[in-house]
Amino acid sequence: METPPPPGPSSPPSTPVKHARLRKLAAAALGVLIIATVLFLVGRTLGRKPVGALEERATAAEVARDSAATNARLLEALALTYRSALDLDERNFGTANANLQAAVAALEAAGGAGVDTAALARVKARARGMNVAVAANLEAQRRDVLALADALNALLPAPLSRPAPAPAEPVPSTPTR
Repeated sequence: METPPPPGPSSPPSTPVKHARLRKLAAAALGVLIIATVLFLVGRTLGRKPVGALEERATAAEVARDSAATNARLLEALALTYRSALDLDERNFGTANANLQAAVAALEAAGGAGVDTAALARVKARARGMNVAVAANLEAQRRDVLALADALNALLPAPLSRPAPAPAEPVPSTPTR
């Protein structure tokens, strides 16, 4: 009897060897899949930390933007109110009233970011109720307009608000030689 020839490179592997290779390949693929899943989860966890910090910075920037917009409107209303007081001094009643109404419009456009909203609402109501009329004695109207300016100034944050200047004392005249 002849012994069968040994399997050569061209002969197909036997079935048990084929199954063993498939098991090793499946185990390797499963190992790679588990490692990839773990690495993905670790990367996602570590990658979420910067997103949270960026979201916080974006929120802070939006609040700062809204606060700056409110301050800009308040400064605009303050400038228009002072301009109205100057127009009263010059007896330009129509222009003074127009500037006062423009100040009211600027106040209405002001949001409440960074400002006491109750105080802002009171100043808005006060400004809406003001009207400059032709009068011989301007002192009461001027006082009301400047009181509104003081109220607006009080709404502004400390770096933007300025204390009202002290009344100027008369400078003694010096004799010229």
